Order: sequence, then C-alpha cells, then structure tokens
Amino acid sequence: MNDFRAVLAIFLFATGVYFIIDMFMYGFNWSLLIFSIIAFLLAHIIWPPKRDGESSWYDILELLVDLPYQGMAMMIRGVGKIFKNGDVGLDL
Repeated sequence: MNDFRAVLAIFLFATGVYFIIDMFMYGFNWSLLIFSIIAFLLAHIIWPPKRDGESSWYDILELLVDLPYQGMAMMIRGVGKIFKNGDVGLDL
C-alpha cells in the first residue's frame, strides 16, 4: 500500500510541475496555479510515512516530492512572522 501511495504522490507531483510549466509557457492562469498548489499539497499529504530501513532512492524521491510544499510553507511562515507583532515596522 505504501508503494501505491508513493506512486500516486509522484504522479500528483508531476501533474503540479506540468501545470507550472504550462503556466510559464502559455501565460498566467489562476486555475492552473490553484490546481498546481492543490496537487503539491495532496502529494505531500499522500506520501507514506517514513519507516526505518528504506532505501536512499526512496528518501531522494521524498525530498523531491516534498520540496514544493516546504517552499510554500516557508513563504507562508515568513509572511506570518512579518505580521506577528502589532507593529509591523515597515516604513513606506
């Protein structure tokens, strides 16, 4: 079952990458952006939990599939840190 979840997560990751590439080649489209974000989030959620004794290829695939999610999470956390305090401290 874990292999099926990994294959499904890789498929969702590839779909999200395809949507991003399509968006860069043919112009910006909100629906493609939303679908790619959803595909990356689902790939992160579906990826099977880590177990001892897995091969290094499995770890590399996990890193690759999880990279877009980690990037999105880092950006959201960064924006949250800016607005965490009542006084933003940004001078315009």
